[in-house]
Amino acid sequence: PGAGYALGVERLIMVTRALGTAPAERASADVLVVSVAAEQAAAAAATARTLRGAGFRTVLDASDRKLDRKLRNADRLSARVAVLLGEQEVAEAAPTVRDLREHTQQRVPQAELAQTLRTLVSS
Repeated sequence: PGAGYALGVERLIMVTRALGTAPAERASADVLVVSVAAEQAAAAAATARTLRGAGFRTVLDASDRKLDRKLRNADRLSARVAVLLGEQEVAEAAPTVRDLREHTQQRVPQAELAQTLRTLVSS
């Protein structure tokens, strides 16, 4: 014989959601850093390290998948911003910052990247 108890956690979650008292799900990442091609993977990794050091929850995708597939990953992560590094962005040290909520993008000098992301992530 054994003894135990059950709280019915699933039922509690259903009730809190129905009452609107469940806490909002938090995004698993603030920023997704993406290399457009394998040649930019090292630059993307360096950018991701810099952003993590600045306090951003950052995910790096330097895989050889197509760009649109990488950006779909941003939706899954609920990332607010994607930082794109292609050949031109690396050459000019100015990544493309894509605001995934507002569907806009802009080129930002590397030196201003953290401040620009801080503004976008906090809005």
